[in-house]
Amino acid sequence: EGFQVAIMVPFVYQMVKSFNVSNDEKELGFYVGLITSVYSLAQVISSIPIGWLSDKFGRRPLMLVGLAGNAISLVFFGVSKTLSFALFTRALSGLLNGNHGISKSMVGEITDKSNQSTAFAFRGVILTLGTISGPALGGLFSDPANQYPDSIFDNEFFKNYPFALPCFIASLVNVLGFLFGYFKLNETFKKEIQLKKSDITNSKAYGTFSESEYVSSLDSDSNVVAKKSEKIPLSAFVPVVSFFILAFHEVIFLQAVPLLASSPLENGGLGLSSRNLGSILCFNGWISLF
Repeated sequence: EGFQVAIMVPFVYQMVKSFNVSNDEKELGFYVGLITSVYSLAQVISSIPIGWLSDKFGRRPLMLVGLAGNAISLVFFGVSKTLSFALFTRALSGLLNGNHGISKSMVGEITDKSNQSTAFAFRGVILTLGTISGPALGGLFSDPANQYPDSIFDNEFFKNYPFALPCFIASLVNVLGFLFGYFKLNETFKKEIQLKKSDITNSKAYGTFSESEYVSSLDSDSNVVAKKSEKIPLSAFVPVVSFFILAFHEVIFLQAVPLLASSPLENGGLGLSSRNLGSILCFNGWISLF
């Protein structure tokens, strides 16, 4: 997810400019923000239903749906010729993609207290690698017909769709993730949890986002009973609010930097190319690893 969001940051300003939505370049920032906002808004709408569905049908199917949805929507985003179609593709991606929350649930379900902190830290490293490689590839492969004249990219297709190639690359990454998940990913959420009567007083179980019932194993010979989870404690909202503040800061940064870097000098910007902007964001990603 971090990769497919980051790869479009270096060229999204130029893409919106190509839509000719405004004659005043100073107004383009609003439309650039819309593209990011509609994706996040769609995720807000779908995240809780996706969490409920993953509790009902399992993490693996919803993870695969998210990867497939990303792959398809990125292809359509890359060939967008109007702002409305670009917004539609980003909304579609956000509605189908709840993998950020599902992946956290999966990590929590396959680890215990002895290795959980290490596993979540490693997950963060992988996400950061996506934010490193994404801007680099987005800057290198946006508008390839002009960046690499007399190459295989110098053709009518990439002249008509200058931002398609990085989106195709991001789509391919999702396709590879889908194939790997389809053949190698095991389901981590077990509806049937065996709980002996003597263990009930010491057992607590939480679903993805709400109260959920953990039912007994289908094994009729086992001595099991069902237990309903407790309500989410108020203390859990402290890290949630902290994560909101962190995400708020990160999104503002990812929107403000491209606008500042890509805007012309006469409008107070730096007038950088998508390639140079991608290099800057890639370097910033490397710093965040340490």
